[in-house]
Amino acid sequence: MSCFNRGNIKMQHTWVFWIATPPANPSDLSDRSPEEKMTFNTLYGLNEAVKELIRTAEMGMGEGHYFFKQGAVPVLHHHSNERGGRWTFEFGDRRLTDLSSFIHTMMTIDRVSGLREDDEILGLAIHLDLSRVSLWTRTANCNSTLQVVGAWFNVAMNLERGQTIAFNSNMDIGTIGRNPDRTATKM
Repeated sequence: MSCFNRGNIKMQHTWVFWIATPPANPSDLSDRSPEEKMTFNTLYGLNEAVKELIRTAEMGMGEGHYFFKQGAVPVLHHHSNERGGRWTFEFGDRRLTDLSSFIHTMMTIDRVSGLREDDEILGLAIHLDLSRVSLWTRTANCNSTLQVVGAWFNVAMNLERGQTIAFNSNMDIGTIGRNPDRTATKM
């Protein structure tokens, strides 16, 4: 039994767990169809969503897994985040294996409530093979806010000295491979 099954501790936000299916045309980033799997607003609900994440990742289902605030959709060109971007951490040879630390990161993100940066955060994305985690933001042009969010994500991920996160705007992500001169902001 998980240590997170201690009752329905209420979260600050309502979250939606999504799974994105691969696009019919891999070069068309707008042709993704995320599927809403479950909505939750308690620690128990988060634990159930993480169990579903593990199950679908083990089965190789979908293209990515997303935990987004209700009302935001994990698609580059959705109105809630088309001007946004994301801070990303790549695990390298490792994979996201310590799911209790992921749950801690989710709880930390949920509790940003009340800060100016709260509205900036849309959610977390986890790559299919659990090799990369990204914190999506609503905007990509307010450097001071993005630096605060990035520093905070760095702490929430409990990164060690020398490990870095990188920021890309959704516009940059849409042009990756076509403009190799574009570089990510690193922290």
